[in-house]
Formats: sequence, C-alpha cells, structure tokens
Amino acid sequence: RNKRPSLRERHGSVGIAPIAVRRRRRSTRVGAMPRPSPAEQGRSPHMILQVGQGVDLGLKLDSLPPSPAIIGAVAPGSWAHCHDVRRGDELLAIDGAAVALMAPHDVSERLSQRPVQLVIRCEADPVDKLVGTEYDDGRGPPTSPRSIAHGRLLTALTAHDGDALERAIDAARAVGVSEASLQAAQRALHAFGGPGGAARRKGMQQVAADKLAEAVASQQERAIDAAILFAIDAGLEDGLAEAEQELAKCRQVRVQALDALIAAMERCVIESESSVALTGSAAVAPDVLEELRRRILEAQRVCDGDEDTIDCATKLLRFEEQRVADLRSTRATVRGQMVKLEGLADSFQKILAPDAGGGSPDGAQPNGPRAATLFDLSAPRIRQA
Repeated sequence: RNKRPSLRERHGSVGIAPIAVRRRRRSTRVGAMPRPSPAEQGRSPHMILQVGQGVDLGLKLDSLPPSPAIIGAVAPGSWAHCHDVRRGDELLAIDGAAVALMAPHDVSERLSQRPVQLVIRCEADPVDKLVGTEYDDGRGPPTSPRSIAHGRLLTALTAHDGDALERAIDAARAVGVSEASLQAAQRALHAFGGPGGAARRKGMQQVAADKLAEAVASQQERAIDAAILFAIDAGLEDGLAEAEQELAKCRQVRVQALDALIAAMERCVIESESSVALTGSAAVAPDVLEELRRRILEAQRVCDGDEDTIDCATKLLRFEEQRVADLRSTRATVRGQMVKLEGLADSFQKILAPDAGGGSPDGAQPNGPRAATLFDLSAPRIRQA
C-alpha cells in the first residue's frame, strides 16, 4: 500500500517516449593511458595531399635522399600545419614519383612547383613504437579498407615493385580510393616501367653500374658526370659515392690545369710587352711559347677541349707564333737588302774612285772632282742604310 507509483501508473502509457539513461564514464588517470596512434587521433597512417597554386607549404625537411625525407619543422598556422602535417612525418612521393629515387636537388625543385601532390607517412608516437601495434586495452589500431589500400599502395611504391603496385591500384579502386590517389599511383607505375618493370629496372641498374665503372676508370669528368646521372635515373645507389669522389678529383685537376694555363698566358703577354719596350719588336722567347703550348695540350686533355679559356689561349699562341714568323721574315728581307746595298756601294766605289794609274789611257781625267765628291757623299749613306 505504501509503494510509490511508477511512472507508467502516474502518466499512463500513451504518448510517453522511452527515456534513455546516459551513464557517466568512469574517469581514468591520463598518465595511465597509452597515447593514441595517428589513426586514433583522426590521422590516416598515410596522407595524400594536393597543394594548389600560390601555396607556401611551411615545412622543412631534416634529411634528403638517399636518407628518408623526414619533416623536421612545421610552421604554426602554415598550410602543412592546417593539414595536420607534423614533425617526424616522412615524405614518400611527389606527384607520384618516389622520393627515394630522386636526387636531393630534385626534391627541392619538385616541392617548389605548383600544383603538386604529396604522399606523407604519418609518424607514430613514441609510445606506439614501444608497445607496437597492440594497445594496453588489447585493441588494435582501427583500420578501414581504404586505409589498408593506401598502405598497400605505399608499400609497393617504396619497394619500387611495379607488379605489386598494379595489384594495389586494382584493390584501391575496388574500395573507392579517390581518383587523384589512383592517378598518382598510375604515374608511379608508369615511372616504374609498368608490370614487370622491376626486372627491367634491375637490368638498367646493371648497365648503370657498368657505365659507372668504365667512366671512373677513364677519369674523364664529362663521362663520370653522365654516368652518375644515368645511375640516378636507374635508381642505382651502389658505387655513387665513389663516382662522386672521383668526379670531385677530376674537377680539382681541371681547375689546376686552367690556373696553370692562365699563368702561362700572362707570362706570354708580359714577355711581349717587355720586348716591345726594350727592343722595339714584340718578340717572345721560344721557351715561353713552348710553355704555353704545353699548358694548352694539358688543359685540352683534362677539360675535353670544351673551355673558353683554352680557345683564348690557342688564339694567343697562334698570334704570337705568326708574329715571330713575320719578324723572322722581315729580318731576313732586311738582311738581304743590306747585302744588296753593300754590293751597290762597292760598285759605286769602283766606278767613281780615281784611277790608281793616274788617269785614263788617253791622258784625260774622266773622274774629276765632281765624281769623287759624289762618291764621298753617297757611299757612307748607302752603307748606313
């Protein structure tokens, strides 16, 4: 009789909506809970981001290929910050091209282009690295078919496996991955050479290795540079460090050869100017010209003959050699004219000198005072000329 009437008894059953009771969640100390993974934080393990025109990324890479391209800093309020890019994330691909296959300068150049598509692997928190993929409460990270498809795509990208990438593209298309992501993966597949491209790439890497060895043995700067570029395109990493060291040595030798050539050119010009000041003729000593000729040959051997300095030195050598040849010809001509003038002077002396016998046979004096005076005036001047 003293029982409290129920809600149904007081209000009836008509028009009464069911009442949902919300239980208070048990509070737990924050420090005792593991940190959530990128997936639990609302971040996909991999992100594919599209960067539009006029956008400043606002991120800085700590390392470049061949090391992983790790993001070292993100500016607050920047595009990267607004898209939840964080310090420690790894840049995997740019416009469908794997970053691991790029040269360091190619990464910077591609990041500056707009529009551009970036594939980023989110870095797990340190607690996740320690406990692995399992959590303290026994639950695994939440995964979806699209997340699994993205993971397979990026695994195939990092492995440079065209066959696996083609299968991953088909699986991603089946679960509804965005068309932009599929197009980026298709471009990467084309870069890998399509299905079966792994074998072709391996063959290209072998050819690149042979070219590197041949170029290093030749010690030619141009050949080594071309072989290094071919090896980078083929994705070859072994032997690149040794080839780059040899390339640096060749460049140092080229610089030294050009410095020596410039010094020989300066000596030749100074010798020519000094000769003009002292003797009035621009005659260069033969040893100076020989030194210039030797330096030109050495520079041509080291620089493959493709240097403006070598062309200038060659023109200077030809000019000086021609001037020396012209000077020799002029001296020979003058010497011949002097011999002729001396002979003419002797002829004048015989004709105009007084007769040693005292006169002509008929007793006349054909060579008078006028003839003697003419000889006295002409002979010394002819000899002097």
